[in-house]
Amino acid sequence: MKFIGDLWLLDVALELEEGNPFIWLWCKDKDGKTHIIKQAYSPSFYIISDKIRDIHESLRSQRIRVEEVDRKIRGRDVKALRTYVDVEDVESAAKKITRTLKHIEIFEEDIRPSIKYLIENGLKPSGGVRVLGELIEHDPFKIIEAEKVEYIPDMISPLLRVLSFDTVYYSKSGSPQPERDPVIIISITTLRGAKIQLVGDEKEILQKFLEIIEDEDPDVIVGFSSNRIHWNYLVERARKHGLKLTVGRLSSEPHTSIHGHVSIRGRLNIDLEDMARDIPELTVETLEEFVNYLGLQYNFDTVEDWEIAETWEENPEKIKRYSLQRAEALLKCYEALIDYIFSLSELTGMPADYVLTASTGFRVENYLMYLAVKKNELIPKKPEIPHIRYLGGLVKSPKPGLHKDVVVVDF
Repeated sequence: MKFIGDLWLLDVALELEEGNPFIWLWCKDKDGKTHIIKQAYSPSFYIISDKIRDIHESLRSQRIRVEEVDRKIRGRDVKALRTYVDVEDVESAAKKITRTLKHIEIFEEDIRPSIKYLIENGLKPSGGVRVLGELIEHDPFKIIEAEKVEYIPDMISPLLRVLSFDTVYYSKSGSPQPERDPVIIISITTLRGAKIQLVGDEKEILQKFLEIIEDEDPDVIVGFSSNRIHWNYLVERARKHGLKLTVGRLSSEPHTSIHGHVSIRGRLNIDLEDMARDIPELTVETLEEFVNYLGLQYNFDTVEDWEIAETWEENPEKIKRYSLQRAEALLKCYEALIDYIFSLSELTGMPADYVLTASTGFRVENYLMYLAVKKNELIPKKPEIPHIRYLGGLVKSPKPGLHKDVVVVDF
């Protein structure tokens, strides 16, 4: 069945199907239904050489698919060999070729294939796409085998399903350690008004958490310190009980991706701590300070991390109340920031959850890569900056005794 329609691009991933690479575009329609646009895509990189013909023949003799293309390097016209590989790890494939071929220069092997697909096709996450393809009915999602996908500017995001969560760990000594300290609370709120608190046996808490994720099927999961702490912690605690933390769509586990971001298949993992860390006015990067910075009126019954174990023994209701307050506040922060996050995502071409973890420099680089590809420019490698040890300042050994007329110079 033919499909022609407009969708809103939520996320992108490179998936291997029977060893063949495909791009999956996770999209939403105007009614909030989830679609997967699938398109075969072979990752590639470019080779530049003074002996382009010889290199071309050598690669073809190795049964490597190449095509000669016209490109630019800093405005200068060059002949380049676009070299295709049917593997996910493009950098390793490129290094293998450089070991066998001399006098070559390689470009764009260090760009993530899913991001490169977006750049080459001019597609923007958190923006619209017009797709032509074959529609395959598939429960619970509609899958479109795409023939053509193009970007549509100024498309308004549909109503997304959003879930926020907060977790509490019980540690009698020191910071919680996933190999030792259990989860005692998971608090959940949703944009549709649900407020759920899971307390009790750890295995039951985790099982119920997975059930709620499956039932709510959120497009966006909002947390604070979820990239740095919570997802990896929950994965490890789940494994101790013989469980897989299948919070991603199609029963997938979260995994660490680029920029320290934790990727959840088919969902946006928004960690607001990443944004808080980029705000110089916040000297203490806590959720409470972040909420105040945004000008949101919200009261917390704050319990410091080092007080949790003792307070849990003496007044567990206070811990429960505080955890739920945090989950509610996260949802309020998301509602206040969502226009900014999606606008930044569409502008830079980075998925909405990546864009918060990426530094300002990476965001600018991604934006410039879109402009470069439009002009047929090859994207230069990131310069390798050698680590130079700081020698330190002059330290003058003190002389014992009493002194007067002392001058102190402080840099």
